Amino acid sequence: MIIDVILVFIIGAGIFIALSQKDELFPALLLLIFSVFILFLLSFEFNLRYLFLISAVPLGFFVSWLARDELVSGRKWFKVLIIISLIIGFGFYILGSYTEMFAFFFIAVFSIVAFYKSHDKRWVRSKV
Repeated sequence: MIIDVILVFIIGAGIFIALSQKDELFPALLLLIFSVFILFLLSFEFNLRYLFLISAVPLGFFVSWLARDELVSGRKWFKVLIIISLIIGFGFYILGSYTEMFAFFFIAVFSIVAFYKSHDKRWVRSKV
């Protein structure tokens, strides 16, 4: 199970890097579909929880694009969300509650994307 989670984080990091380098949506969606297919082939036990976790990256970009004017003022809350959701997510992993673990990891990945984009001067509307 932990190998699957690490694999999902590696795929999510690849998608994050691809989306942050280019602002084109179509190649990023193709990369997302390809990474989900690779995850399916490697794990043989494809579960919608992995797709849910991987979808945090493009959804994080989309919501941070919609709320570009609020990214700078929300930086401290992104840090709080990242730390708390990772701690609670690992706690649920230890307890064996994988559904809750994936939900909190989704919040962490989503917040990491928003925190990253809050430092991009071309992305935000207010002064950095």
